[in-house]
Amino acid sequence: MNTKEMLLGLSLEQKEIEVEGVKFVVKEMTAGQGTIYENTLYSLDAKGNLKINMKDARAKLIALTCCDTEGHRLFEDRDIEQIKNLPNRIAAKMFDEAAKMNKLNQDGQVVVDSKN
Repeated sequence: MNTKEMLLGLSLEQKEIEVEGVKFVVKEMTAGQGTIYENTLYSLDAKGNLKINMKDARAKLIALTCCDTEGHRLFEDRDIEQIKNLPNRIAAKMFDEAAKMNKLNQDGQVVVDSKN
């Protein structure tokens, strides 16, 4: 098996968590899902200046990363408003786990490791 095949054969990280008696899985995003998520946070204005849009960033990350124990997403993109209505203690736990797994900071933005 060559290096490319080995890399493409790597599996996504996932972690089963329990919140108030409810078990579910938080999983790592694929590179494509990460790009989709990032594209919802950043855009360029007409002058080419970077604009940051944090609207619903927590709910969007929860929707992309929280799954049942079989790996099926618990929430679809259309469920953002429902996710926003979760108790904050629940949403915060879900977001924190997803952010940590996907190397995001507490704002849901990509963490850049300046050491590499």
